[in-house]
Amino acid sequence: CFQEGDLKNAIKWSEQLIAQKCCYEYAYNLLGVIYKKLGQLDKAIECYKRGIDHEPESPKLFHNIAITYALSGQQKKAKRAQERSRKLKMLYKIERDPVTADKADARRLKHKAAQG
Repeated sequence: CFQEGDLKNAIKWSEQLIAQKCCYEYAYNLLGVIYKKLGQLDKAIECYKRGIDHEPESPKLFHNIAITYALSGQQKKAKRAQERSRKLKMLYKIERDPVTADKADARRLKHKAAQG
């Protein structure tokens, strides 16, 4: 729906996923992107926040909320969210790439990301 520009149906579809308690990261992220595209930044931020409540380690949700905070003039919040996104991306890269890090490195970074 979204890729074809049918935003109303994309919103309904995302809300159905949420109602079914399914795919929270995808559904809330899509809703946030749609509302941002419509210029409804407060609604977009709320969707990203709800997604983060369900998926607190989603670099994608933190990245997109950072962009939306910046667009809405909330630079401090944007900077914090972008930093969190960066840390999570780094953590996932290390955990998934056994060539570049051992398990101890991954645990240390995971602990640091949880604090940040």
